[in-house]
Amino acid sequence: MSESKYTTLNTHIPELDGLRGIAILSVLFYHLFWFTSDNGGQWSGLPLVIYHAAQMGWIGVNLFFVLSGFLITRILINQKNEPHYFSRFYTKRTLRILPLYLITLVFIFFYFPDSTKFVLLSLLFLGHASDLFGVTACYPGLWSLSIEEQFYLFWPWVVRKLSTKKLQLICLSICVIEPVIRAIIYFNHQVTVLNLLSGFDGFAYGAGLSILFCKFHANKNILKQFSYLTLGLACLIIIIFAKHGIFTRKELVGEMLLPSIIYLLATALMAICLAYSGHKRLFLFSKGILPSWGKVSYAAYLCHYMVPKALERLFLLLPSTLFNPISFSFCFIRALVYISATYFLSLLIYQFIERPFLRLKTLLTQDKKPALTSAEALFT
Repeated sequence: MSESKYTTLNTHIPELDGLRGIAILSVLFYHLFWFTSDNGGQWSGLPLVIYHAAQMGWIGVNLFFVLSGFLITRILINQKNEPHYFSRFYTKRTLRILPLYLITLVFIFFYFPDSTKFVLLSLLFLGHASDLFGVTACYPGLWSLSIEEQFYLFWPWVVRKLSTKKLQLICLSICVIEPVIRAIIYFNHQVTVLNLLSGFDGFAYGAGLSILFCKFHANKNILKQFSYLTLGLACLIIIIFAKHGIFTRKELVGEMLLPSIIYLLATALMAICLAYSGHKRLFLFSKGILPSWGKVSYAAYLCHYMVPKALERLFLLLPSTLFNPISFSFCFIRALVYISATYFLSLLIYQFIERPFLRLKTLLTQDKKPALTSAEALFT
């Protein structure tokens, strides 16, 4: 099939909003419930189950990576042969990411003492390399954004220069090489430049799905088969290595393959959402709470670290006779308050900071093609 016959079906896929909602809520429960519940491991029954479920919330970042890989690659393939390919892409990226990102860095600089070096690293999108430079990561959430921005810097050039077949080979190679890099890092206890190369396979999985989506004109049967394939591969890896520490990154096998399993499962879930887009079975992904969270996910990710610092003093004022500070009910209610406050703060940020720049982005990069909205607008 010739390159010109590839299509990206430049339409909004509302279910991707819901996936982003799942991703951000996973991260919030991880940081605002599991991290703040120091005695959660002593609970029993359902509270302990919820505690351990929240402990897996870090996979939300992995889901973000797969989503980004899919959406960005879809957009780049669609615009591959258009004039001003690079300038349009980087203009959109700048207006989408930088305003709120820079505001966050200003907050970090004034709020956290001795944060100058970390802010400078983050300005260069090297926040994930703080250990390499001996700098304290005083706002840890920026590590994933640094990896994303590096992906945005080099991936447009790769898509522009290579054919679709070579792109597929690149994606497959990254998915194979990254576990090897994680193994080397596992044995080398010192932080090296290799650490900067870890984490790109999530984007590769999403990009591979995007190429498939475009190549086969969003064929639902192909997408279903691909979801079964990736799900089956994830299950096969789990079965083979179940007795070798696959579920913990403290073991070599887990360090190498657990992220890959998460990426495979995320890719399978995305493929299902694409195959059944518009179907009533997936209404939870396209309507209601999840897509609402998806819309404000970027703001929520950046600001949710601030919320406990602003509200924790209020909880300290509560008499210990009224609430047991180590009980499940107290920790869970506190987390819900934090998450609710994060949502309303994110709505304000989206309305008064993000949205004006999104409108400016649309104005500066207008063309005759249908505008992307919601999930796509977040990454175009």
